[in-house]
Amino acid sequence: AAAAVIAEAAGKSYQPEINRVSTFTGRSAVLGWQGHESQWRGARYGRMSAGRPEALRALYRPDSAEQARVLCARWGIDYVYVGPAEREAYGMTSADEALLGKAFQPVFTSRAVTIYER
Repeated sequence: AAAAVIAEAAGKSYQPEINRVSTFTGRSAVLGWQGHESQWRGARYGRMSAGRPEALRALYRPDSAEQARVLCARWGIDYVYVGPAEREAYGMTSADEALLGKAFQPVFTSRAVTIYER
């Protein structure tokens, strides 16, 4: 879907290896380049981004498959991208990835990347 929302690692300004999926597809991310976004949105950014870093951390390190499903529903996430940047940023374990696999259907897998669909 053109309006699909993607969960991927939150980025730092001008690091193209982070937020690359949303950048190159034009689809929304839960949280983009935080410094860059705060420059554009000013004082509103704090309200707009509230809870998003914590939601991403919880999604990539879920306590249960149900928690991952609830987070995706809450934030309108359609796809969860898991690649090297997400594993590193959130300290993901194989158990975390197994829970995502229980919660969602993998729709793409290639080497170090899996994309799950809600």
